[in-house]
Amino acid sequence: MTAENHLAEIQTARQRLQSFGPDNLTSVELLGLVLGAGKGNELTMALAQRLLTDHGGLIGLARLNLYELCSEQGIGLARAAQIEATLELGRRMVREAVADRPQIMSAADAARW
Repeated sequence: MTAENHLAEIQTARQRLQSFGPDNLTSVELLGLVLGAGKGNELTMALAQRLLTDHGGLIGLARLNLYELCSEQGIGLARAAQIEATLELGRRMVREAVADRPQIMSAADAARW
């Protein structure tokens, strides 16, 4: 595959993101954007699809550590770090959202909500 092919598929995902928003992209497209164009024989979106399929989706991918990610074909330290950092941001966002929820400890608390 050529560098132009890699760039074209990333640009298409970027255009879809711009036009339709992130909630309208597939997990493959979002992971492909995280991975970037890169180099090698495997197209970025194909690599993203393979990673998600081989590990049971985002949950399975999130269970891998940096070294396990690096052992995947097409994933070096830079891409593994990008994936790991992105997943960690997602985990932190969830923790913050849970911490921001009001705690209902009594009937009075419930009445206020």
